[in-house]
Amino acid sequence: MTSDQKRQTDRSLDPSDVSKSRRAAERLEQKLKKEFSAEDWFPHTREKLAKLYGDYKDRGTPVDKQTGVLRIPGYPKIEFHRNGDVFGSYKDLGKYLTDPKEHGDTLRRKAGGEEIGFEVHHLLEDSFMKHFGFSKDEGLCVAIYYHDHHEVVHGKSPETDKNLLNSDLLPKYVNHIQDVVEVHVAHYNELGRPEWSEQILAFVREHSERIIEAYKSGKVPGATSDDIEQAKRFLRGI
Repeated sequence: MTSDQKRQTDRSLDPSDVSKSRRAAERLEQKLKKEFSAEDWFPHTREKLAKLYGDYKDRGTPVDKQTGVLRIPGYPKIEFHRNGDVFGSYKDLGKYLTDPKEHGDTLRRKAGGEEIGFEVHHLLEDSFMKHFGFSKDEGLCVAIYYHDHHEVVHGKSPETDKNLLNSDLLPKYVNHIQDVVEVHVAHYNELGRPEWSEQILAFVREHSERIIEAYKSGKVPGATSDDIEQAKRFLRGI
């Protein structure tokens, strides 16, 4: 809608109705932001999803006896863990988070024109994994609160004023899958999320042949034969 169209629409409405609507939207926005924010971000993020895990389990959704992983029928590729971690591809998690039939529209909602709540975070940044043959939709992801996503995971360290995932640190690692993986693993371990690191290692291990093929086909910019051999040694060892 253009600005002129918007002004014409506004003039066609009763001013008092517009004012009431705006105030209602503002109240809803504040209410939801309060609900979807927390000082102690990790327990709060996991707390909401761990409760959802329990709800699914109570409804009879099967749980793997060895791993405790729960998979809901509509989204069989998404992994729900007891502690509240929820892993899956960017495509699958994004669809799940906006599916009110699954969770009553409680994980991601619009408030005053802004979507808040849970977001999908690539555990290995897609801007780098695309060089190893993975699309954004295929990337390994975790569900996380929007506040935590932008202010903690992608926030700056108070000690160094830098973030290990910042774009000015990672480009030099683009030729080396080992360095990309180790930078991300170190970051999540520092944040107290070794479970995320384990997911990364399992993902890379599962797709090791695909990664090597990306090297061989020339998708990895500037990669040399030595880089390919280094990647093979790393992937064999994880």
